[in-house]
This record gives sequence, structure tokens and C-alpha cells, in this order.
Amino acid sequence: MFSGRFDKDERIEYMQEVEDELSNKYKINTFMVKAAPGQSFAKQTLEGLQGMVVMVAFCSSQYGEKTGVGYETFEELKYAHENQIPIIPVRLCHVYPPQPQKEAKGKECPCCYTPRPERDDWGCGQNDLVLNKSLVYIDGMTAEGKYIPSKDLARKIHASLSKNDFIREVSTSFEGDACHMCTSCTIS
Repeated sequence: MFSGRFDKDERIEYMQEVEDELSNKYKINTFMVKAAPGQSFAKQTLEGLQGMVVMVAFCSSQYGEKTGVGYETFEELKYAHENQIPIIPVRLCHVYPPQPQKEAKGKECPCCYTPRPERDDWGCGQNDLVLNKSLVYIDGMTAEGKYIPSKDLARKIHASLSKNDFIREVSTSFEGDACHMCTSCTIS
């Protein structure tokens, strides 16, 4: 399952490009929520969580924020951790693990009276626990702070899947051997 904040069009498009590359070039079964107007992203998120064997976490600065929606990266990361689903983190921010901030509703700056964002203690705490220093991430950023090309990231994700022996579970080339009673043969 691709887990990431859908709060910026640029990141959504980037994640879709990586998914397309993994699906088309590497023949990897992937899952990314793609709810259109009138559809439920909650239902799609649940389907992805229930079928995932590996989670690719696109860790932007707000990744893991506890927004209160219920179908958010905080809950996705919690589900993967509690169910011992392997996580392949992709670093897409300067501070890692991400330290999400709540919306600027907090105390006002004494100089300009602009509301300051508050630290999301739940999200920061869980990110520190799950995306800890011993869990090696894929660096998805250039030295200039831009995303690396989507083809390069897809190659790195594929290499991680191969190195960690997940490739048979997520590859479409093994569908004939897959159990048709479950969905464990997808990256979700």
C-alpha cells in the first residue's frame, strides 16, 4: 500500500508516477487510494490496509499527522506497526522522522499575532517509535530539496522489495501461484 498525505497535488502526482513505474516496468501489484468525487476514500483505505503485505510510506513533513479524520497516515502507520507489516519509508522532507504540526490554531506570536502551529504530539511520538533511526529509509530527495525522479524512486523501491524477499509476494508474474482466497499477493 502506498501511504502518503494527499494534501498537495505535486506529491499525489509524484506518487502516481512511482506507482505507474512499479506496475508497468517492474510488474508489481500496487495499491493507492484514488477516490473520485462521490466515492469513499475510507472504503478504499480499508481495502488497501486489509490486503497489504508491505507498506511504502511517503514521509512528507506532515506524514503521520493525527487529523481526526480516521482514515489518515497516522492510522495507516499504526495499523502497519500493530500488524507487523513491513514498512519501506521514503524520506520526502528535511526532518526525519517527520514531525507533523497541527493546523495554526495555537498560541499567537507575541510580535505579529499570527497563530503558531502546534506540534502534533501523537503523530510525532508514533513517527519516532515506528520510523525510528534503525529503520533504513529510501532518500526521495535531492540535495536541493526536490523529489528525485519517479523512475529512480521506483527502482529503489523495487530493489528494496527484492532485497527483503518481498518480490514474490508483490509481483504480478507469480499470480498463477497466488492463493485466490486472499489478497496477500499485492503490495496494496
